[in-house]
Order: sequence, then structure tokens, then C-alpha cells
Amino acid sequence: MRGYYHFTVAEIVSVFKHLLSLEHVSLEDRVSIEQAVANFELGFDFADALHHASYKSCDSVASFDDKKFANNPVHLAGYSEQLKKEIQEFRENA
Repeated sequence: MRGYYHFTVAEIVSVFKHLLSLEHVSLEDRVSIEQAVANFELGFDFADALHHASYKSCDSVASFDDKKFANNPVHLAGYSEQLKKEIQEFRENA
């Protein structure tokens, strides 16, 4: 939505939050979608945020998007020290 329609992150988050608030909308995994929206708001690519939130048994997720998420630790605010360490190691070995 950002790329083609040029919507801002805030506009996209607003739409997702509105959809999540609708009683007649049922979701397979509401908790993961809510977490993905929150991470998207923090700067994640939405697809990466959804994968990260959905893979509950994984400790980390690697991203290959064109914004170079793995090379930008600003997006890691609030995440575990282990995840920050893994991303730092990834950056050093890339």
C-alpha cells in the first residue's frame, strides 16, 4: 500500500486498527496480526512483521527486503538482546 498508493504508515496502521475493531470481521490469528501492526508501526516491513509475529517457535527472522532491515538496528527498539546480537553478527558476516 505504501509503494503503489503512497499511503503513509500512519494511514495504513489506522486502516488495520479499524478492521481489527470490527465485530463482524473474523481473523485466523488476531494476536499475530495485532503484533504485526504494532511492529509495522515501529518500522518493520509489514510482511516481515507478520512473519515474525506468526512464527511463535522461532527466536528470530531474517529479512531480505530492499530497506535492508537487518542492517538497520533502529528497528530493534524493544526487542531482546539476543535478537540484537544475532542481527549484529549477521551484519558483521554479510
